[in-house]
Amino acid sequence: QGSYEEGVEIKVMKFQAKFAILGLRRFAAREPQQEPSENDDSAACCPKCNSRDIVFQSIDVELGKEPRPNAKYNWTCDACGHQWKDDGIEKVT
Repeated sequence: QGSYEEGVEIKVMKFQAKFAILGLRRFAAREPQQEPSENDDSAACCPKCNSRDIVFQSIDVELGKEPRPNAKYNWTCDACGHQWKDDGIEKVT
């Protein structure tokens, strides 16, 4: 088991090397995404106890079909056990 912190080795055929290099440069040029911090007010939390120790359980879908745009998301709080549904879009206050 390795870590990506030290990089990964990429092997490509010689004639594809220039395309691989261009792709890697394009990827490296993007700004790195920041992980939400503990003080980040935008992190999802339990509506009952405000814990961030929440678990996505499932999405309401009909068997064999794709989720509808208005499908409800089912959540459980590991801290207090509260269960709730929402539309998966965080409300900003």
